[in-house]
Amino acid sequence: MKSLLESEPAEPRGEELVGRAEEEGAGEFEDPFEVLRRKMEEMRLLMEEIEEMER
Repeated sequence: MKSLLESEPAEPRGEELVGRAEEEGAGEFEDPFEVLRRKMEEMRLLMEEIEEMER
């Protein structure tokens, strides 16, 4: 098991994502339900990672 310091760099935080989305012109016409679905999937994957670390 890798320590947190050895693991992959963390995903960008909210402020970074907003800045990047504005630069790319994303989000303006994106379906809010698709955004929610994607965020829920990201959360599920993160929860699985946390459970793996706890084992």
